[in-house]
Amino acid sequence: MSFQTLSDQFNSILSQYQSTYEDYVNTLDASNNSLTNLPNASFSGKNVINTIQNSSVEACQSSCLANSSCSGASFNTANNTCFINSGIGNVVNAQNSIAIVQQGLYYSYQLQQLNAQLTSINQQMQTLALSNQTKSQKNQQSSQQQEQILQTNYQVLNQDREQIKQMVLNYETLNQAYTDGNLNVTSNYYSYIVLLLITLLLIFLLVKFSLTEQQRGGGSNFKNETIFLLGIMVVFLGLSKILNNYNSYIFVSILAIAYIIAKIKLNQ
Repeated sequence: MSFQTLSDQFNSILSQYQSTYEDYVNTLDASNNSLTNLPNASFSGKNVINTIQNSSVEACQSSCLANSSCSGASFNTANNTCFINSGIGNVVNAQNSIAIVQQGLYYSYQLQQLNAQLTSINQQMQTLALSNQTKSQKNQQSSQQQEQILQTNYQVLNQDREQIKQMVLNYETLNQAYTDGNLNVTSNYYSYIVLLLITLLLIFLLVKFSLTEQQRGGGSNFKNETIFLLGIMVVFLGLSKILNNYNSYIFVSILAIAYIIAKIKLNQ
């Protein structure tokens, strides 16, 4: 194969590389987490959270989308088995397998494959250039031009390789931040539900016991106690919100509930 043919192949793949790089950047900027398929590849995550027999590529992709913990999946075309994975992972070459991954990981994998092809062609060009140098010294000027092209290609490859590493690192960081954010939202949601239930229970007990005291002629004293307890609740709720710690509010609420229940029992 001639040097010119190899150079044309290198430039063609380099054009694909640049186009794929632009798609990768646009995907990161848009925070696109949609799934896509990679033939002859397998996704290896931190954990396999589910295995589905007698499945299909479409069903495997739908199962991953339906599971909030799924970060990617692999479909074995030989036995129609779907493997759902969680956690940060990577894509590896595999026969009889289709990797189902997010757009960002898809493009980073394509960039790595194109970079490997460029590196291989550049090595062939280097070998051919050295061979041409030994055959004839008359082509010295042409060899120098080829060497300059090789050096330029080598610098481009090294620079792109570092960019790929940094982009993959940024992608993993964004993915981990997204997962942590979902965990914090879920934790705060359950905390608010618990606080709401405790507050409703306190109001119910205070109203119930207030009506009981009024029927027995002791409503005035219990009214003062009710106002006092509610005041304490409001103060501790405000402090809990400022300090971002609701444990003190829950503790005071439990004490208030215990006090009201004990008083009801004593007055029965």
